[in-house]
Amino acid sequence: MMDFIHSDYVLVNERLAAHYQIPQVYGPHFRKVSIPPQTHRGGLLTAAAVLAMNSDGKDSHPLKRGVWMLERVLHDPPPPPPPERSRSRSDGSRDSENDIERTNRGSS
Repeated sequence: MMDFIHSDYVLVNERLAAHYQIPQVYGPHFRKVSIPPQTHRGGLLTAAAVLAMNSDGKDSHPLKRGVWMLERVLHDPPPPPPPERSRSRSDGSRDSENDIERTNRGSS
């Protein structure tokens, strides 16, 4: 299972190897090619399809990828989010955590 998630090899053909600058791969068929660990390209977590599947074309969404990995691959969904926290204002009303965060960022 760990090779599936993080490995020291990739499965590439000539076109993918050229894109990822992996030398000496020729032909259209996919093959296992060893890579140095510092390239961080082996395994499912770094596969282009997995990296792109939960993005919107402009931004990456690592949290969505993590949830997908937990639910679909590991069959261990994350726990539900904690209940919304709030804090009291001096007038007795309450701010939600989102209101507090917005205030801290300086936006309304």
